[in-house]
Amino acid sequence: AAKLTYEPKYTCSMMFSIDNKNEASDESGQDSASINASINLARNYLVIMTQTNELMDRVAAESGYNVSGAAVKGMINASLTKDTTIIKLTVTANDPKLAYAVAVSYENNYKVTTDKAHANTRAILIAPPVEPTRANANNDTLIYTLLGFILGAGLVVVAICVNIFVKGMGKIEVELFPEVAPITVANFLELVDKEFYNGI
Repeated sequence: AAKLTYEPKYTCSMMFSIDNKNEASDESGQDSASINASINLARNYLVIMTQTNELMDRVAAESGYNVSGAAVKGMINASLTKDTTIIKLTVTANDPKLAYAVAVSYENNYKVTTDKAHANTRAILIAPPVEPTRANANNDTLIYTLLGFILGAGLVVVAICVNIFVKGMGKIEVELFPEVAPITVANFLELVDKEFYNGI
């Protein structure tokens, strides 16, 4: 029998506004060159806030968890909201408390790095992190995908070939029996090998 294991993911989000301290706060009079410069500045902040090893190491050390800076870097993702200077930064982990601890540590440490990189501008936290209470919604999609796979294999195969254990949106284990449904199992495992179900 082959096994597929899936761990739920939890995400903590926060948002930052990138502000040029030297510009007037009223943007109504800004020309397109000034707006483009602000957006480019925000893009630069995006790189600094997600790729600076010193920041990641500090966040890891102060998170209260035994994680490395490289692991923290792998948990963090950020994007720039189109045509704005708003950065959405997320921390994703298998444990909601870890995701939240890293996010809070990030909140407490990012200014040292951003102020050092850009003395005349600033990243302002406009939406602080909140501890996730539920696994990411895409976990539901995985469950429905697996159920669709099972139903596609036929109800008889469901009763005989596949046992699924779903424990409160926790770990999902699928046990496949190739001796009973070899083609169905082979097709499913081929999709797993191609990482078709990753991130669903």
